Amino acid sequence: MADNEPLKIHIIGHSFVSRVKQFIKSERDLRFDLGLHNSPLVQFNGYPGGSVVRVHQPLEVVEDFSPDIVIVILGTNDIYKSHHPVEEIAGSFYDLVNSLLEMQGPSNVIVCQILHRLTPTVPTRYPVDVDWFNERVDRLNQMLSTNLPYYFPGKAFLWRLKGFWSADSKTKNFAPYGCHLSREGQYCLLSNIRAAAVASIRHSIK
Repeated sequence: MADNEPLKIHIIGHSFVSRVKQFIKSERDLRFDLGLHNSPLVQFNGYPGGSVVRVHQPLEVVEDFSPDIVIVILGTNDIYKSHHPVEEIAGSFYDLVNSLLEMQGPSNVIVCQILHRLTPTVPTRYPVDVDWFNERVDRLNQMLSTNLPYYFPGKAFLWRLKGFWSADSKTKNFAPYGCHLSREGQYCLLSNIRAAAVASIRHSIK
């Protein structure tokens, strides 16, 4: 990034990204630059139902934007598919991060923790064994936490999402069908995205 150019942040992932983009648009107190200092350019690309492999395919949209920081929100749809071993999903993340870092532009890639699912309180189109799903989530998050800094030292890390793990916070921050986020959850996710971006910026200027 040249000194006279604004910072560029690209947020890519599954439906959480497209939904949070729409949420920012609908709320008067929110801004697409995340309220960050010097008003960086922030781009959102969400692919509903997207897996890590699927999002890996159309990376031209990231390359064309040439971001300084990429924030990745993926994994939920991969975990849902029982024929995908957790180790295989982790490998897909490493491949994606490697491709992003090989581009001219990104200096850091932040992978956000995959969130648990809740037992739905209303009928849902895609039911899941929540205990089985959440156990896979925990294993994948642990692998990413350990291996991203090992494979990509100083370049990639797992961001631990705050405010989504206690029973009370889950009830507050998830929609009744247990997968997507409530209004409060959208605010919580945005707060985490902003904090992750700030941490990456501070790391980059050390």
